[in-house]
Amino acid sequence: AGFGFLVPRRERLRLLGTVWNSLLFPERTPDGPEKLAAFTSFLGGATDPDICNLEEAEIARTARTELAAVMGIGDSPIVERVSRWERALPQYNLGHARIVADLEELCRKRPGIFLAGNYLTGPALPACVEQANRTAEEVARFCAAPSTPNTRPS
Repeated sequence: AGFGFLVPRRERLRLLGTVWNSLLFPERTPDGPEKLAAFTSFLGGATDPDICNLEEAEIARTARTELAAVMGIGDSPIVERVSRWERALPQYNLGHARIVADLEELCRKRPGIFLAGNYLTGPALPACVEQANRTAEEVARFCAAPSTPNTRPS
């Protein structure tokens, strides 16, 4: 049970991680006498951008081979697809935490400015949804508050 796994760079794999789609979304695999599984694997990233230059068959073979080794899968996939998403995952560079702190300070000093996005609390969908809900609650409180100078636009 789980949603997938991440691969530490020290493992020296091109595989960054895998999401277990069929556990997250059971309707994506058909019911039948033989249990099937669906995965989405991610390769490349900031440390291996050149993988995007490979042929689709080579990318698929790399993903299939490394996933089989990590998970002990012996069978070949029934269906596989390669999608290329250059710069798909945000990279939080050195100093990112300071930038976020500065943005939060700006919002505290300027009532009525609200920020939301994967650059604040992380790229994972649950983190984004949680942060968006908090921001929506803050906006609702702000809009419901009585108007005073310098706190709400007229």
